[in-house]
Amino acid sequence: MDIIKLFELDIPVYAFGYGSLMYPDGINGRGMLYTYTEDDLDIGYLKGWERDMTARWGRNRYYGITTKSDNVINGVFFPVHSAYDLGMLSISEGTDMYDGTARNYCAGKYTLSYLDKS
Repeated sequence: MDIIKLFELDIPVYAFGYGSLMYPDGINGRGMLYTYTEDDLDIGYLKGWERDMTARWGRNRYYGITTKSDNVINGVFFPVHSAYDLGMLSISEGTDMYDGTARNYCAGKYTLSYLDKS
């Protein structure tokens, strides 16, 4: 299903973040309409993924994530409140959620199959 359709169907959409996305000041200021507070962020683990240096922007390399069945990464989960905010988050992270390609993190390309927020 197209990720934008989830907003139209009023189905909650969450982002998983690490690094600068692990605190409100790192999320706010990306052009999104919603202003995040600590209460919006849930610390959690994402099973089946690993951080690696596959993300690129121009000549720079960054940590991205790729699938790895026996691995667990930590970070935060936070709700994304609108398709507009998802678009702004996507642009600020260097992804392209509309055509399925990514210059950076592959946002919108995968669906979470297992979520453990313990």
